[in-house]
Amino acid sequence: SSGINAEYKEQRSAVEWLKGELQASIANHTTLVEQPNQSEQVLQESLAKIHKLRDRLKIGNEKLKELKTSVRDIQDKLKAAKTVGEVEQQEIASSFTLTFILHQEEVGQLKKDNATFLEEERERLLSEAEQEIAETETETQKFRNLLVFRQYKDYHEDMRREMAMRYEQLVASCVQDAIFLSSKNAELTAENTELKKKLRHFTM
Repeated sequence: SSGINAEYKEQRSAVEWLKGELQASIANHTTLVEQPNQSEQVLQESLAKIHKLRDRLKIGNEKLKELKTSVRDIQDKLKAAKTVGEVEQQEIASSFTLTFILHQEEVGQLKKDNATFLEEERERLLSEAEQEIAETETETQKFRNLLVFRQYKDYHEDMRREMAMRYEQLVASCVQDAIFLSSKNAELTAENTELKKKLRHFTM
């Protein structure tokens, strides 16, 4: 269990690093586009780097999701192996705490990314691309800037929808887990109370 948790944290750190690299590459590409007479080869290489980072980030997010599923599976197996009573109640409470922390971390990160990175970056690129197109003198330059802008816009829209969907799924899952664990805890408490009553009856 500790090994999976460590791997999960390590993968999460790797995903955060890739997000930073992707954001820096996008900013650098925007700077290159704004430079007059910039060569097509340099722009294409910069754009290829962005696509490569985006693919690595997608793979990293998928692996992070698989590790999270593994953590949950281990938690379920631990709960099933414990005996009914106060020990099981403690294990369920501990499992709920860990699960809730994982949910909070991912939900918080998704909200932060969605609010700061995606929206602000999309609006910034939109404003800069529109200004660049208006100031461009040749039709060739206009076409190239418009193409880059559309590629950025499509990418950020897809990423925003994906992260919004993941955020909704995480919130729904967290609520379901909380309801289930609360119900289970109430059942165990009632069973323990009944057992105590029976024990007092036999000892009288």
